Amino acid sequence: MARYERLYTSHKDNLKPGVYVIELPKDQVLRLPGPRTRKIEDASLPIRCKKHSSCLPWILRFLLFLIVLVVILVAILFLVFQPRIPKYSVEDIKVHEFNLSRELVVMDVIIRAKNPNKRIGIDYKNSNRLWVSHYETVMCRGSLPGFHQGHMNTSTLEARLTANGLHFPKELSSSIKDQQNDGDVHLNVGMDFPVTIKMGILKSMKFDFKVRCDLSVMRLLSNQTAGIQRGSCRLRI
Repeated sequence: MARYERLYTSHKDNLKPGVYVIELPKDQVLRLPGPRTRKIEDASLPIRCKKHSSCLPWILRFLLFLIVLVVILVAILFLVFQPRIPKYSVEDIKVHEFNLSRELVVMDVIIRAKNPNKRIGIDYKNSNRLWVSHYETVMCRGSLPGFHQGHMNTSTLEARLTANGLHFPKELSSSIKDQQNDGDVHLNVGMDFPVTIKMGILKSMKFDFKVRCDLSVMRLLSNQTAGIQRGSCRLRI
């Protein structure tokens, strides 16, 4: 037999405060954790949480290390290869057919592309797009075959653009005629070139060169050059 002694205080009238001796069989003794044991177990829970939260500074330090490493690598690449932005210009536009009432437009657009970089080559992909528009109306479109442009290279490209599948609003003809009478026709030339950059043995992912040119030409007549008076091109990546 085992004895379990406990100070027991009851609110009932028939029980008085005191010490009671309860006898139970040895194999049926029930053991409950005392207040001191419960406090220890409860105190251990925040410790586990603190252990997990202590990992956060290490994760932040690791991420910061990666960011610093990437910045250092990019800085080294810039110092070694000294990248410069390619330059583009529209040299001429040869008009073969220009009949808006029949929706027949055929032009050859001659483009100069200059790669001023000493250690960087540019791969132009086949899936490129070129177009000529008058304000928001596209008059002809086409593409160029893909090619590789080496470092310190200037290439002259000629693209045949047509109006296949295009439809023109009635206002287009009158707008061009009015400007042509003044000898100052506004044109936009757009070029989207998917490219990859080669820096030695390194090769970049594919991304787009978006070239937009604003031109002023003298005329748009069949079998004549447009006569570019002024123009400027800008590159967006």
